[in-house]
Amino acid sequence: MKKLIVVIVIVLVGAVGWAGATYVIGGKAERECNKIVERYQHWGPMTLRLESYQRGFLTSRARTVVTITVPKAGKENGAAAGQEKQPETVQVVFDHTVHNGPFPGGSGAGLAVIETRLVDVSPGHEEFEKLRKQFPWLQDPLMVSTIAFDGTEHNRMDIPVLESQIDGEQIHWGGLTIDATFSPRRKTLAGTFSMPGLDVHGDDGTLTWDGANGKIAMTEALPLVYVGTSEAQIGPLKMDMAEKKGAGRVTFEMKGLGVSSSSSCKDGLVQGGQKMAFAGLTMDGKTYGPGALEVEVKNLDGVALGAFQQQVRELYRDPQSTRPEELMGRLLPLYGQLLTKLAAGKPQLNIRRLHFVTPVGDVDGSLLISFDGGPGVDLHNPLVLLQGLEAQADLAVNEKLVKLMVADRAEAGLKTARKAGRLPAYSDEQIAALAEKQAGDQLEAVLAQNLAVRDGERIKTSATFHAGKLVVNGQSLPLFR
Repeated sequence: MKKLIVVIVIVLVGAVGWAGATYVIGGKAERECNKIVERYQHWGPMTLRLESYQRGFLTSRARTVVTITVPKAGKENGAAAGQEKQPETVQVVFDHTVHNGPFPGGSGAGLAVIETRLVDVSPGHEEFEKLRKQFPWLQDPLMVSTIAFDGTEHNRMDIPVLESQIDGEQIHWGGLTIDATFSPRRKTLAGTFSMPGLDVHGDDGTLTWDGANGKIAMTEALPLVYVGTSEAQIGPLKMDMAEKKGAGRVTFEMKGLGVSSSSSCKDGLVQGGQKMAFAGLTMDGKTYGPGALEVEVKNLDGVALGAFQQQVRELYRDPQSTRPEELMGRLLPLYGQLLTKLAAGKPQLNIRRLHFVTPVGDVDGSLLISFDGGPGVDLHNPLVLLQGLEAQADLAVNEKLVKLMVADRAEAGLKTARKAGRLPAYSDEQIAALAEKQAGDQLEAVLAQNLAVRDGERIKTSATFHAGKLVVNGQSLPLFR
């Protein structure tokens, strides 16, 4: 009997301790919620407001309202000259169910588990309610967030597969899954996303997309400067649609796109690279691609990048900054300051490889640009900038493509001259023939000056810029005439 009493006492003490911990943690979760709202209560055209917080023993409830200011193009009817339309506002309301901890450490969540649901959108409340009835999963949690005792946050958004018929079109969407984990203690951000695909079949045609997926793993090397790796794959897309008024059909096929990036930081300097692989697309019976691009940047001032990020944050958190044109007007000087600081750190841009296939030939090239402006560089002084610039470029383009690009530009100029009366009333066919001849003559003139060479079916050239001097294919060219 005594042992039973001891067990009961231990259980009761444990229950009281757990209840007390739950109450304390519930208060901590409320404080954290208020901190998050205060931190992000204004971000450019978006504002976040905590409408209510009802703290409970095991479960608390909160409601937040996101207001987005949407600018309207054009002018109001009868408005004075220069008076733009008043912006519209869209409100999105979320309900949050906060399950107070403590939870077992093995689950990865010790402090709280938060379920977030989308409950209203306005304007458009009636349409949203119809969607909630048509798609019951809209009433399920849109996102589930778990918060550990050390502050680590894990967020998972899971939108299920959608099968529906809307406006006569049969739609199959593979859903969307996003997982992201942020650790303030380790200063890491990692996540994945997956969108399996989309199929739309209707009377007008079909659209099939294999979806997209990606992952990211970043570490904060300097304040607000994250480095690491990221990958994204965009799957093939096919479209076959009827044009308006029975004019025929539009067919489009993209074979896919892959992007991978990596970056690092050492001694305060950020290095990074990105590779893009484009499988190609077919449109109007013509195939473009495949293509590849490899870009590398070196010696970027990490402290300057972090300071720029902080300035942008402060700008977007300013309640006075809501209109896009005002934001852009205040952003431009910040970019100028950033470029000035980066220019003093010997930055380098290297396009290691550019390759692209077109219906009339290939393009291959590379470009290396280095800059050593030193401290106090003046971006408004072109002569000083040129002295600190080093560059080397190589380009090889199919001759047919060169002539086509030059002829297109010449044809546009000839049509402008015809419209202005500076040219006889030539037909479009005559202008096209004249432009083609001009393109051929211009290319031959460039070859005669040895500024480029013919290599089989390709036109090749190279250029270097050093100590303020430009050399093209071995020929020194003056910068100013």
